[in-house]
Amino acid sequence: MKENRVITSGLYALWVLLLSSVVVIAREVHVESRMLEDDAVGIAVFPFENRGDISLTENRPDEIMAANMDFSPRFRYFESVQEFDTLVFQDSLIAMYLDGYYRIENDTIDLTVRLVDAFRDDVIQQRRYRYTATGARRVAHRFSDTVYERLFGETGPFSSYIYYVDRDERGRNIFRIDYDGHNQRVVTRGELNIMPAFGVEGDLFWIGYERGKADLYAGNLRDGTRKPLFASRRVESSPSYCPSSDRVAFASSHRGSMDIYSIRRDGTGLRHLAHSPGIDIAPSWSPNGYRLAFISDRSGTPQIYTVTRDGESVERITYGGTYYDSPAWSPQGDYLAYTSRRDGRFDVFMSAADGSGEVNLTKELPGNHQYPSWSPDGAHVAFQTQHAGASNIWLIRVEDGAAVKITTSGSGGMPAWTRGN
Repeated sequence: MKENRVITSGLYALWVLLLSSVVVIAREVHVESRMLEDDAVGIAVFPFENRGDISLTENRPDEIMAANMDFSPRFRYFESVQEFDTLVFQDSLIAMYLDGYYRIENDTIDLTVRLVDAFRDDVIQQRRYRYTATGARRVAHRFSDTVYERLFGETGPFSSYIYYVDRDERGRNIFRIDYDGHNQRVVTRGELNIMPAFGVEGDLFWIGYERGKADLYAGNLRDGTRKPLFASRRVESSPSYCPSSDRVAFASSHRGSMDIYSIRRDGTGLRHLAHSPGIDIAPSWSPNGYRLAFISDRSGTPQIYTVTRDGESVERITYGGTYYDSPAWSPQGDYLAYTSRRDGRFDVFMSAADGSGEVNLTKELPGNHQYPSWSPDGAHVAFQTQHAGASNIWLIRVEDGAAVKITTSGSGGMPAWTRGN
């Protein structure tokens, strides 16, 4: 489809083209000694008991939580285990299980759910939720995150969102969906809003065309405010937010060539970080805010470079191909994901942060794959795939390449996965 092409050429080529819960029980738990060979925790999810007269027929919390456990490589989900059996649990090394019960009264669902240590028969976490049908998926994701945090001491990925660009009746706008593809909502209104980048406390940054050219915008999803953050007489592109410095990096041609800048979230303190006679674009902050990865063609072809936050110490880190785009740091800062064109097609690659150990993540998938964005736990990468005339968002598990499509509109792209809930 011709209408999809604006978001499938990559950031470098695009610039060239455009010149309520209650905690009841909480126990300490250590699962290291009961992990499976792949360091995953064996877990089962039992069907939740209905203690009322009305049964849930859709958005069942047990089914949503089971899908969450199956999604994460930190768990080994045993779908066939529906009740506790000592021998089965011991033979399969199932260390944990979830069970619960609910009652529906006056359109309100009263749910109690437990995380249980199967070997000790000990309740690790128990929570009660009261919610309406519209909150069902959020509640299930929240408790799944609780399980993740209790067992691994890290923020879970299940309540995270993915922002992305899609077509609506106005044009191209930014949408938000749950990580599993549910609960889609549009968050911008206009003819062309692209390149979303998430901030903190509901902040979102993007490139909008309200003035007929590409400007940097900032908005807040909680209070509905929005404003131009940086709008020169030329072109702005590819924002990336850094929580530790409260600054937004972006590319701009307001001094002539396309260079990398950063600016405070309130629109003050503009800094010029990277510049060359050619094109510098697509900045991405490292998690600690000390370095930026970006694309530059200063060597003759688009390659990935890094620069310190003060604009010093520029280093080239890619040498294996002739076209790179859209670098993205992993949440731990040890890997980069990026787009590279090889043999006439675009794929998503990952490497160590210094460029070594490159792996093609999408080589087994048909089509062209671009705009990688990491999950909050670093286990998955979201990306845009164009295949058979359609563009959609896919997720791929880094450790084994298992991939799933989460949008079906045929015009989705440029995903940005939120870090945290």
